[in-house]
Formats: sequence, structure tokens, C-alpha cells
Amino acid sequence: LLVGDGRAAIHRYLTSDLYFLSTLTGELTNDLLSYQTLRPLFSHYLPQYRKFIEDAGASTNEIIRASQLSTFREKESLSVKYCPMCAKTDVYEYGVAYWHLIHQVPGIEACSTHRTWLIHQELPGRSHVCRHFLPNLQTISSHCTDIAIEFAVFVDQRVRALQVNSREKSHAVLISDYRNRLKRSGFITVSGRVRRKILSEALYRLSKGLFPSPTLLSIRSTLDHRFISTLLSGQNSQHPFKHLLLEFYL
Repeated sequence: LLVGDGRAAIHRYLTSDLYFLSTLTGELTNDLLSYQTLRPLFSHYLPQYRKFIEDAGASTNEIIRASQLSTFREKESLSVKYCPMCAKTDVYEYGVAYWHLIHQVPGIEACSTHRTWLIHQELPGRSHVCRHFLPNLQTISSHCTDIAIEFAVFVDQRVRALQVNSREKSHAVLISDYRNRLKRSGFITVSGRVRRKILSEALYRLSKGLFPSPTLLSIRSTLDHRFISTLLSGQNSQHPFKHLLLEFYL
């Protein structure tokens, strides 16, 4: 109804048709893109596709292709996430629960406000609209790890910063920044080689605390050196979660 196409696909955090939606909401198109989608996050970590990701007139399929979601090894589950405590607070304050944008960041599994694990709610079939698809107020929340909360706070701050600041770094500059910071932290040898073994072990231990159970985004083991190697090689696009995890660790 909103986009004028009964067969339109609406992505849960890379929303398209923003020009049309802005006329209905009375908000600026660029404000919708920056504050109501995660496109600024993907634009920053996939700068080679920035032009397409930040195109407010792009279709859903164009945005998904530009964000490389189909090419990442770590495929996402088709669900939306919510915090039961946030949902109850939303109903009390606004009369209805809603999906919080920051909860949808891939790899975020904790609500930093209520210190609970997020709940995954499976998306309905794409062939029809599921009316009243809202967070379930009856779900019981469970406490999460301290490190998951710290990571959620870090990512929240990162996303907010990218919403208001221009995203101009190239892919090469991003990788160069990582290597410089790794060097200062002792993870680069005198000859310029990355101490992959030590770094992989550290990131693996960190990753284990970020999820209630292993996911496709988790580091597989202490020997999963490809996780860091592929990120630092700069040859292929990498999932934003990898960038966020390394930045958080550093």
C-alpha cells in the first residue's frame, strides 16, 4: 500500500522507495535513509558500492545487490530481532511496539538498555503481507553476557556516528587504518606480517561471548585465520560485522 506495488519486497533494514515514502511521512528523504535504515553502516564498510547504497531512488533489489548480502559467506537468517522489555516499554509510551533499528544490525544479539538477549522472530512468507507483524509482548527475556552488552553499546555509538557524519573513507584507507592500529597493538611483526594465530584466538574468545549460541557470523574456531586474513587482504567485500568486531576488539 505504501510503495504502490502489491508485489514489492520491503527489506527490514535496507528500506528502498524512500522518495515515495518521504512524501507520505513528511520527512526528508535523506533523513529517512540515514536514521531509519542501516544503509549508512553498509555504505561505510562497502565504500566501493557507496554510490548505489546511498541512492535514495534505488529499488530493494538494487540495494540488496549493492550491499553484497547474497555474496557474504555468513548468510543471515530471515528474521527480525527485538527486546521483550523494549516492546513493553514501547506499548506503555506509544501504544504500540515497533522494531528498533539498532537491534537489526547483523551480529547484534543483545539489548544494551535492558541487558537481555534479543529474540528472533521469523519473517512471514514473502508472497503475502502479514498484518500486525509486531514484537511479541508475551516473550520472556533472559540476561545476556556483559561482553555482548559492551559490544551492543559500541555498535550503537558507531551507527549513530555514521548517521550524522559523511562516509568518505575508501576501502584501501579502511584496511590501512586497521593495519596501523594492529601495529600499535603489537599484532604486526617487524617484517609486516600479521600475527594471525594470536589475533584469531583473541577474536574467537571475544566472539563466543557475543551470541547465546553459535551463529553463521561466529568465528568457527581459534584456527579460523581466514576471518581476519580475508578482512585485511582488501581483495573482497566483507560483512560489516567483521569490521565492527575488529574495531571493538582494538
